[in-house]
Amino acid sequence: MRRSPLARIRNALLIGLTLSLLLIAGGLAWFWWSFDQAQRQGRALSANEQLIIYSVIGAAAVIGALITLIMTMRSVRQTRKPFEQLPSEFDPDQAIEAGNSGDPLIDNTLQKVEALRQNLLARQTSLTSQTSQLHTTQGRHEAVFKLARLLNSTLEIETLLNDFVRSLVKKFDLSFVGVGLIENSSIVVRHGVTRKADQIESTSTLWLALSAGIAAEAAAESQIIIKRQPPFDTELPSPSTVATQVAHPLMNSGHIIGVLLSQSSQKLDEETLNHLRDIAELLASSLSNAHLFANARERATNLTAINDLARAISTSLDLKRILDTALQQIRQLIPYDQATVTTYDVGSNMFQVLAANDADYGMLSAGQETEGNGPLRTAYEAGHPVYIAEVEHHTGQPLQLPFADEAQSLLIQPLTTADVRLGTLNLTSRRPNAFDEQQVSLLGGLSHFLTTALVNGRLYNQRAQALQQLEQTQDHLLFVEKLRALGELASGVTHDFNNLLAGILGNVQVLMGELQNPEQRETLRVIERAAKDGAETVKRIQRFARKDDGEIDAPVELHELAEDALDLTRVRWRNAAQEQGVNIELQREILNVPTIRGHAAELREVLTNLIINAVDAMPNGGMLRVATGQRGSEVFVSVADSGVGMSEEVKARIFDPFFTTKGERGNGLGLAVSAAIVSRHSGRIEVQSIEGRGTNFAIWLPILEVDFAQVEATDHDIPNVRGSILIVEDEELVRIALSRMLAAWGHDVVSADSGRDALAKFRPGMFDLVITDLGMPDMMGWDVLRLIREREHGIRTMMLSGWARQIDPAEAKLRGADVVVAKPFDQAVLRTTVAHLLAGTLDLTPRVIA
Repeated sequence: MRRSPLARIRNALLIGLTLSLLLIAGGLAWFWWSFDQAQRQGRALSANEQLIIYSVIGAAAVIGALITLIMTMRSVRQTRKPFEQLPSEFDPDQAIEAGNSGDPLIDNTLQKVEALRQNLLARQTSLTSQTSQLHTTQGRHEAVFKLARLLNSTLEIETLLNDFVRSLVKKFDLSFVGVGLIENSSIVVRHGVTRKADQIESTSTLWLALSAGIAAEAAAESQIIIKRQPPFDTELPSPSTVATQVAHPLMNSGHIIGVLLSQSSQKLDEETLNHLRDIAELLASSLSNAHLFANARERATNLTAINDLARAISTSLDLKRILDTALQQIRQLIPYDQATVTTYDVGSNMFQVLAANDADYGMLSAGQETEGNGPLRTAYEAGHPVYIAEVEHHTGQPLQLPFADEAQSLLIQPLTTADVRLGTLNLTSRRPNAFDEQQVSLLGGLSHFLTTALVNGRLYNQRAQALQQLEQTQDHLLFVEKLRALGELASGVTHDFNNLLAGILGNVQVLMGELQNPEQRETLRVIERAAKDGAETVKRIQRFARKDDGEIDAPVELHELAEDALDLTRVRWRNAAQEQGVNIELQREILNVPTIRGHAAELREVLTNLIINAVDAMPNGGMLRVATGQRGSEVFVSVADSGVGMSEEVKARIFDPFFTTKGERGNGLGLAVSAAIVSRHSGRIEVQSIEGRGTNFAIWLPILEVDFAQVEATDHDIPNVRGSILIVEDEELVRIALSRMLAAWGHDVVSADSGRDALAKFRPGMFDLVITDLGMPDMMGWDVLRLIREREHGIRTMMLSGWARQIDPAEAKLRGADVVVAKPFDQAVLRTTVAHLLAGTLDLTPRVIA
């Protein structure tokens, strides 16, 4: 049966549409299969996958339409004209124009085909638009995912909020984003940014009231507030025109903790608002987790501090140390500006400070007392804490608390046990409302530790007092043991002192050569004399360590020693006395007496000790008399006072070791040592004293023949030799003084602060003399001399050390030192030694030059 032309055209349309629907159905099936696979993998379809799927569906629709069109046109051609007469390139528009022959059936068919083509093009355009919207939606989904990952990356969330608000304002094309947290009675926005064009800037901290504004409204109603028309909240930054303002409440277990604020210059659609809502929920969850983490960490810190406090209390019976440690540990738990621990004395109605701590200055002096009234007494008697949140509004009794002058908050915790009340623990702050209920409760728990410490401390003090008498009976034996230990340690100690004295003496002698002012030179002479006396004292320590009494062979002017002793003690008999409102009148009767032989420093020490004792014996002032004289073959120096005097019993024991009338201020050795020194000088001490009227000490020393044939060398005896000298000294004070001296004498000086520095600076033929210290941090002086002599065997060397008197000169010679000079050194001796060493005229017999 031959089909009619209309039937062929209808069949072609049906076949084409069927193929198009099958192609489109296949594309949709592929889309749903891909979407299901992505869901099973826990991810969203990527933009590339979506683009491919939508492109395939669109292509299927276009191909189906073209197939339908081609089949329809073929049927039309078979009906109207031969196929070979059609154009080589098929154009639907031309076909339509060609078909306008007036045949109603064909015209109607072509119009339906054109309508179908236009419908397909419209669908393709719509599909393209939907694809673009899907890209935007996908981008925002990815932005939400990235923000969620950012918020979940750490529990220290506040460190990420700046990055969070910047990402949010950029991804959602907003003009302002801020995170406000509720603090006291405000919403504080510390993390906020504004965006204008591509410029993103951080905002300053915003303090928004809880009584007005979009943030306050969201916090009060606990729901999202959206404003799309004026009036807008003007408290939020507005870098451009405002079209939408949104406030999302941030909730934690049903409680408002903050607000997420956003603002846009465009009307935000529902999809964007939904995204912002999801992000706000993520932020609230992250803030809640961070809050829980902070609380857990705070509890851990509190437990650690409490454990440290308990350990400190349980491992020590030293009450002061316990209280100092406790106040420091409490500050880690409860921040304060000042804290004190006081005990109450019922008899005197006074609170006394046992320990005090300042947040800025650390531990403060204790011992202050305050009357037992006011809040301290209230807390002490009531047995419960007293908290004054705002001191300026306090209307009760005065605070009367030491160190609380600037306090704006005061928390007083009583220290009590079941049986006894001891005192109070007091915290102050310069801020009002500084302490909360949790801190008040925590302080109550900590107070039990301090109460235990106070009880244990009292028991320990009672035990210590019971043992005090026993300890006093052991003092003599302990002192002997200390003297033995001192002898073992003397070598190291004297080395350090010799270094210090060498620096002082060297610089003073350099200044004496530079200054011409008589008063200044006299002042320097006193310093020089004190330094030399210190050096003599160090020598005595060294002799003690070596059990060597030394020799008494130097000429001494006794009248000069008396003047020196008065100069050295002027700060006691004049300055200190005047500061205490006491007047001590000095009577000098110092006459020139014949020269004796002895140790000037030792005898000066004796006179200094006698003058200080005389001043101590006149607490209310009086007369101090110092005199010198001669009788026969003896000379004397006397020190008299008009003080309290001594009884016969006391006078009989004053030269006994460890006997003292000064209590804790004395050790009972001054007069014992003085008597030993005078005895070594073949002299004696006579004492006259009347109780209530004063005391007179007189030192009698024999006049000995003095050989003045030896005259000190003058500048004319020193060879006029100049050289290049390398100084190796780690003590900066000594190095500077030595360099200045040698340079003043015309030498070229290069200094090194260590052995390695010296070896780096040394070149063969560059120096004439190397002067090195013995003990240095990086290498010993022996190693420096050995390595230098390996480079230049014939160079002159000098060992300059505070250990010189403990060095074997012969061994020093073998180890590379031409000569050993002791610290502290006198510039005249050093100048002569250096000059003769450079000139080659120094006697190199192994010895120590002092």
